Amino acid sequence: MVTNSRVLQFEQSGSDLHAKQHPASLFQTVPPEMNPYGQDSPGDIGEMLLPDGSEFGLFSDPYAQQVFIKANEGIRNGQYWLETRLSDGHFTEKEVKLLDLLSTIKIATRSQIHRSLNPGQEDDRSTVDFIKKCRKNGVICAFSWVSPLTGAQQRKKPQVYALTKASAQAAELIFQKRLPDKFWLQPIVFPPGRSPSMDIFFLDLAANELYSELVRIDRLVEWTRRPPIKIPNAQSNHYPYASFRVIKDINDFKLFWIEVFRPSRDWINKVITRFQRMELAFTFLPEHQRPTRVIMIVDGDSRVKFLSELQRKYMPSVEVRYTTDERLLSGIGPETFINYHMEKDSLIGVSIPYLKAGYKGMTASEYYSNLQPDIEDDDDI
Repeated sequence: MVTNSRVLQFEQSGSDLHAKQHPASLFQTVPPEMNPYGQDSPGDIGEMLLPDGSEFGLFSDPYAQQVFIKANEGIRNGQYWLETRLSDGHFTEKEVKLLDLLSTIKIATRSQIHRSLNPGQEDDRSTVDFIKKCRKNGVICAFSWVSPLTGAQQRKKPQVYALTKASAQAAELIFQKRLPDKFWLQPIVFPPGRSPSMDIFFLDLAANELYSELVRIDRLVEWTRRPPIKIPNAQSNHYPYASFRVIKDINDFKLFWIEVFRPSRDWINKVITRFQRMELAFTFLPEHQRPTRVIMIVDGDSRVKFLSELQRKYMPSVEVRYTTDERLLSGIGPETFINYHMEKDSLIGVSIPYLKAGYKGMTASEYYSNLQPDIEDDDDI
């Protein structure tokens, strides 16, 4: 199994899944005069730009490189923090919630942490203070990114937070699960030009924007990053970027898969291969195991039309709802999910009522509160 992490977490294997080049008539490289970054940008940028010549979204710059923020801050304190917590047998409630969050979704911005830990609270001052304390204690580390692209609409880049080795060990002890090594980071100062690419981190950040919104509206009951989906008679599994389950009402749960599109070199063939694998996995699954919808997070509105054309041809059995980084950053609302309407040649809003704040059905909080334990008390025997 060969994994290409740049676009949609592609798994490429098997000659029956080999993708052929899509007709060039459906895709044209963005001409230099539409390049918002000017003539000094990388030579292959035309293949990756959005079709309308827009700048890359916050989480989709293919040239971005990771850079740690204050790499030495608190890093020596992490093991002391862990030993202290284990010796007195007490992790704070907020620490447990943060460890649960980052051991589930790997990385998060301050905004994503706030919505996940304090849903319903608009003021994030307490979250900011908590993050600062955790950084000093070596519980989390911070990074962001740099890019050679300089557009006209430069935006401040958020800091991103991840577990350290000590906090990853704490999460494994608390939740009794083995974390992949990539779920914790070692902050270092990289030599010039040797910084890792942000591509895989952008996949996480885009998907985690949806995660934090689902927590905020109190619908999320299950989230699994890259679950293995067995394909009968195939040599490997299919791995959606993530799957999640939401509650619509009492005993009414809906399963979704998430895919994240980021621009990369030769992305058309990679998308075709990915769609073919998803079609195969979906059609082989029993109906009760199939997702209700696949939500595809793309880098901008103008990408949806072309991806919809590929979807109709190579993944016709799967219902897809599109969204973008920017739509999710605005919060889940009436305009979050979209599709391309072929007859109208335009994008249309597609409502998912139970994925809106204030929906009347049972919430995740109500569901969990109803799970009352019925435990025998040995003292009464």
